[in-house]
Amino acid sequence: MYKIREVFRLLIDSKMSCREIAASLNIGKSTENDVVKRIKNTELIYTEISTI
Repeated sequence: MYKIREVFRLLIDSKMSCREIAASLNIGKSTENDVVKRIKNTELIYTEISTI
């Protein structure tokens, strides 16, 4: 769960690329892309995700 929140935080706050986010969290690019797609499909905002 921590990495899901971190992907979203880095995407929003730091404007990092997908590759940079994946490298900084030590996850695969496809994993990072899957997380981003799932977040966008649920239409959650960062404050909602940070409370999970």
